[in-house]
Amino acid sequence: MNILITGFKGFLGHNLSQFLTKKNIKIFGLGRSKKDIKNKNFIKGNINKKNLYRFQKEFDFIIHCAGSGRINYSYKKDYSNNVVSTENILKFIKNKPKTKLIFISSISVFGNHSKKIANFSKKKPLSTYSKNKLRAEKLCEFYSKKYKLDVLIFRIPSLYGIGLKKQLIYDACVKISKNKNVFFGSGNELRDWIHINDITRLIHMIIKKSFRRINYYNCSSKNQFTTKKIISYISQKMNKTINPFFNYQKMNSN
Repeated sequence: MNILITGFKGFLGHNLSQFLTKKNIKIFGLGRSKKDIKNKNFIKGNINKKNLYRFQKEFDFIIHCAGSGRINYSYKKDYSNNVVSTENILKFIKNKPKTKLIFISSISVFGNHSKKIANFSKKKPLSTYSKNKLRAEKLCEFYSKKYKLDVLIFRIPSLYGIGLKKQLIYDACVKISKNKNVFFGSGNELRDWIHINDITRLIHMIIKKSFRRINYYNCSSKNQFTTKKIISYISQKMNKTINPFFNYQKMNSN
């Protein structure tokens, strides 16, 4: 089995690549890396037609992990990272009916929620990032129906785990350890969280089970936690007492 992972040097792409390699799956990668890459199975560059055809391989699956995860990017840059890249992949596979696409979207397309989410739940994206994820989803739906492509839209919540040096949990751990108490946002933002190991295992299960035509998988629960509660929980576990101050500025990651 040949699988192409986009954004393979990102947090999800890197962990997924390692996990699937251990399952004896042949992994190829495409993405923007700061380091030179000597492995011929990995191509450094943007997700466009030219780079996709450079592999000269027929893929069983493409797992599209690439895409901006930062909500302070300009609209143009975020649109390019999350929408244009997705359409380039869809154009690439529209004449390759044996290649299935798993598009990594975000549960944030539903906005804040207090109930269990269903596919028919109303979409209320709040950030540029989540709005562009929803635009990319609509492209997946369109191409799947028009060209009879097998596409799975996989909506995930905020990730955490060893190696992710950004987002709230990492930021809180670093600041609390240094007795710093200033945090982004209002403290009332709601988030779902999932560990990276759970996501990689779940994607592997999806690959083994496979799918046909357009599919949706909402990886979420009805339980969201405010940033205040997360910070309080972390400080207790670290045996630290802090009085968090929220600056009401936008947080720099989704």
